[in-house]
Amino acid sequence: MPNYKKHLAGGCLVYGLIMYLNVKLNLVELDLNLQLQTLAACLIGALFPDIDTKSKIQKYIYFMILIMSIYFMAIGLEYQAGIITTMSLLPLIVSHRGLFHRLWFIVMCLCIGNYLCYLNQACWFANCLYLSIFFLVGVISHIWLDMGWKKLFKK
Repeated sequence: MPNYKKHLAGGCLVYGLIMYLNVKLNLVELDLNLQLQTLAACLIGALFPDIDTKSKIQKYIYFMILIMSIYFMAIGLEYQAGIITTMSLLPLIVSHRGLFHRLWFIVMCLCIGNYLCYLNQACWFANCLYLSIFFLVGVISHIWLDMGWKKLFKK
């Protein structure tokens, strides 16, 4: 099982490949700010499936969730704070390499998140979509490093 350094290296590798294809095929022009955001999304995605494991990564992610929930409550978005807080309990009740190592689950969550982004902040939808794609690419690199190609699409 690769450690977090190998998962980050895998995330950097797939990010580089996607950016190379993006430039070569002239698909989307990303400014520097969006490039940094997509890099962060890819690296977070490369670490995310191990959120169900007691680790430093899990502690950092829960700390970020706490800060986000406090921020949302401070600006009057209690509903969003409640959703984030409730969803943060899920990793505590699933087994390692369970739900968070299932590509269908990650894709479903990203689709729901993008739909909510479209409903609530349509002007940010394109950015949400870009970040979701790079997050998903990072997740795929993680699952591939953990389980290989044959088990990548298992149910």
